Amino acid sequence: MRLLIIISAFSLFSCKPTEKTAIEQNSVPKVETQEATVSSKIEFTILKEGTNSGFKTAENKVINSTEEFSKIWKILFQNYMETPPLPKVDFRAYSAILVTIGEQNSGGYTINVKSITASKTQEKVIVNTSIPGKSCMTTSVMTYPFQLIMLPKTNGQVSFEKKETTYECEK
Repeated sequence: MRLLIIISAFSLFSCKPTEKTAIEQNSVPKVETQEATVSSKIEFTILKEGTNSGFKTAENKVINSTEEFSKIWKILFQNYMETPPLPKVDFRAYSAILVTIGEQNSGGYTINVKSITASKTQEKVIVNTSIPGKSCMTTSVMTYPFQLIMLPKTNGQVSFEKKETTYECEK
């Protein structure tokens, strides 16, 4: 009798699960899906950045001509005694993007392009604004942060996504 119980138990636990049992164990089948829109990262170069632009309000601009670039350059540096030389950009092959956050009531604010991705229909620019926290000692002067970048020519639609980061300083 003991032998019969041992043989029955051995055969019961040594059985290989059937195909149906395996499917029942994985109630949700794994299906590989392909995204409808594939994005690629776009490399860019910082042309100029700072905290004392002539832009009093927050603006995002895509620049595709030398004339437009020259006008924006003059506004960027209208608060300076001397305007730096205009960088040479071949607008047949490149575009420029300006991001600003407008007037801030103290120092410590910055703005920068974190990344740019392109899909078939548009380019998406992720812009980060850094804001000083309450523990930060900042200058008591109006600032006008900006960043100007250059990227391969864009003629499509450009969207901007803003993110804000508040940082704390050592006490």
